Amino acid sequence: MTAVGTALKPDLSNWDPEDDATWDPKRAWTTLTITTYAMFISFATWYVVSAVAPRLNEVGFALDEGQLYWIVAVPGLSAGLLRMVFMFLPPILGSRTLVVLSSLLLLIPLLGWTLVVRDNSTPFWVLLALAFA
Repeated sequence: MTAVGTALKPDLSNWDPEDDATWDPKRAWTTLTITTYAMFISFATWYVVSAVAPRLNEVGFALDEGQLYWIVAVPGLSAGLLRMVFMFLPPILGSRTLVVLSSLLLLIPLLGWTLVVRDNSTPFWVLLALAFA
Protein backbone atom coordinates (compact mmCIF):
# COMPACT_ATOMS: atom_id res chain seq x y z
CA MET A 1 0.00 0.00 0.00
CA THR A 2 1.29 3.44 -0.85
CA ALA A 3 1.22 6.51 1.33
CA VAL A 4 -1.33 9.20 0.69
CA GLY A 5 -0.28 11.49 -2.16
CA THR A 6 2.49 9.27 -3.55
CA ALA A 7 0.29 7.81 -6.28
CA LEU A 8 0.05 11.22 -7.95
CA LYS A 9 3.79 11.84 -8.08
CA PRO A 10 5.59 10.44 -11.14
CA ASP A 11 8.67 8.31 -10.63
CA LEU A 12 11.56 10.33 -12.02
CA SER A 13 14.37 8.20 -10.60
CA ASN A 14 15.21 6.73 -14.03
CA TRP A 15 14.35 9.79 -16.12
CA ASP A 16 17.11 10.96 -18.44
CA PRO A 17 16.43 13.89 -20.79
CA GLU A 18 19.15 12.62 -23.14
CA ASP A 19 17.42 9.24 -23.55
CA ASP A 20 14.94 9.25 -26.45
CA ALA A 21 12.82 6.61 -24.73
CA THR A 22 12.05 8.85 -21.75
CA TRP A 23 12.04 12.24 -23.47
CA ASP A 24 8.85 13.32 -25.23
CA PRO A 25 9.46 16.25 -27.61
CA LYS A 26 5.73 17.02 -27.90
CA ARG A 27 5.41 17.39 -24.13
CA ALA A 28 8.60 19.47 -24.00
CA TRP A 29 7.32 21.90 -26.66
CA THR A 30 3.93 22.11 -24.96
CA THR A 31 5.59 22.91 -21.65
CA LEU A 32 7.85 25.48 -23.29
CA THR A 33 4.90 27.16 -25.02
CA ILE A 34 2.76 27.34 -21.89
CA THR A 35 5.53 28.60 -19.63
CA THR A 36 6.66 31.17 -22.22
CA TYR A 37 3.09 32.48 -22.47
CA ALA A 38 2.80 32.60 -18.66
CA MET A 39 6.08 34.50 -18.32
CA PHE A 40 5.09 36.92 -21.08
CA ILE A 41 1.80 37.68 -19.33
CA SER A 42 3.63 38.10 -16.01
CA PHE A 43 6.13 40.61 -17.33
CA ALA A 44 3.44 42.45 -19.30
CA THR A 45 1.37 42.78 -16.13
CA TRP A 46 4.34 44.13 -14.18
CA TYR A 47 5.16 46.53 -17.02
CA VAL A 48 1.62 47.94 -17.10
CA VAL A 49 2.20 49.67 -13.76
CA SER A 50 5.35 51.47 -14.91
CA ALA A 51 3.67 52.47 -18.16
CA VAL A 52 0.43 53.72 -16.56
CA ALA A 53 1.74 55.41 -13.39
CA PRO A 54 3.51 58.38 -15.03
CA ARG A 55 0.31 59.21 -16.92
CA LEU A 56 -2.11 59.05 -13.98
CA ASN A 57 -1.98 62.79 -13.29
CA GLU A 58 -2.72 63.49 -16.96
CA VAL A 59 -6.05 61.66 -16.66
CA GLY A 60 -7.15 63.53 -13.55
CA PHE A 61 -5.45 61.90 -10.56
CA ALA A 62 -3.87 64.24 -8.00
CA LEU A 63 -0.79 62.27 -6.99
CA ASP A 64 2.46 63.83 -5.88
CA GLU A 65 5.84 62.70 -7.15
CA GLY A 66 6.50 60.48 -4.12
CA GLN A 67 3.23 58.61 -4.58
CA LEU A 68 3.99 58.00 -8.25
CA TYR A 69 7.42 56.64 -7.34
CA TRP A 70 5.82 54.32 -4.79
CA ILE A 71 3.36 53.01 -7.37
CA VAL A 72 6.21 52.24 -9.77
CA ALA A 73 8.45 50.70 -7.08
CA VAL A 74 5.87 48.40 -5.48
CA PRO A 75 5.81 45.75 -8.27
CA GLY A 76 9.53 45.10 -7.73
CA LEU A 77 8.98 44.80 -4.00
CA SER A 78 6.04 42.51 -4.63
CA ALA A 79 8.07 40.31 -6.97
CA GLY A 80 10.82 39.91 -4.40
CA LEU A 81 8.49 39.11 -1.53
CA LEU A 82 6.18 36.82 -3.47
CA ARG A 83 9.15 34.97 -4.95
CA MET A 84 10.01 33.83 -1.43
CA VAL A 85 6.48 32.44 -1.09
CA PHE A 86 6.34 30.92 -4.58
CA MET A 87 9.61 29.01 -4.14
CA PHE A 88 7.88 26.73 -1.63
CA LEU A 89 4.72 26.15 -3.67
CA PRO A 90 5.85 23.87 -6.58
CA PRO A 91 6.44 20.82 -4.36
CA ILE A 92 3.13 21.46 -2.61
CA LEU A 93 0.85 22.37 -5.53
CA GLY A 94 2.80 21.08 -8.50
CA SER A 95 4.26 23.15 -11.31
CA ARG A 96 1.25 22.82 -13.59
CA THR A 97 -1.21 23.99 -10.95
CA LEU A 98 1.09 26.81 -9.90
CA VAL A 99 1.47 28.13 -13.45
CA VAL A 100 -2.31 28.03 -13.99
CA LEU A 101 -3.12 29.69 -10.66
CA SER A 102 -0.48 32.39 -10.96
CA SER A 103 -1.58 33.17 -14.53
CA LEU A 104 -5.20 33.46 -13.41
CA LEU A 105 -4.20 35.67 -10.49
CA LEU A 106 -2.60 38.08 -12.97
CA LEU A 107 -6.08 38.89 -14.22
CA ILE A 108 -6.76 40.75 -10.96
CA PRO A 109 -4.26 43.58 -11.56
CA LEU A 110 -4.90 43.68 -15.30
CA LEU A 111 -8.64 44.08 -14.89
CA GLY A 112 -8.14 46.29 -11.84
CA TRP A 113 -5.94 48.79 -13.68
CA THR A 114 -8.43 48.81 -16.54
CA LEU A 115 -11.20 49.86 -14.15
CA VAL A 116 -9.14 52.12 -11.87
CA VAL A 117 -7.83 54.49 -14.53
CA ARG A 118 -11.42 55.37 -15.44
CA ASP A 119 -12.18 56.79 -11.98
CA ASN A 120 -9.79 59.49 -10.77
CA SER A 121 -11.31 59.41 -7.27
CA THR A 122 -9.69 56.02 -6.62
CA PRO A 123 -7.76 56.12 -3.33
CA PHE A 124 -3.98 55.80 -3.32
CA TRP A 125 -4.07 52.54 -1.32
CA VAL A 126 -6.06 50.86 -4.13
CA LEU A 127 -3.41 51.91 -6.63
CA LEU A 128 -0.72 50.47 -4.34
CA ALA A 129 -2.68 47.24 -3.88
CA LEU A 130 -3.01 46.81 -7.63
CA ALA A 131 0.67 47.59 -8.09
CA PHE A 132 1.48 44.91 -5.49
CA ALA A 133 -0.79 42.34 -7.12
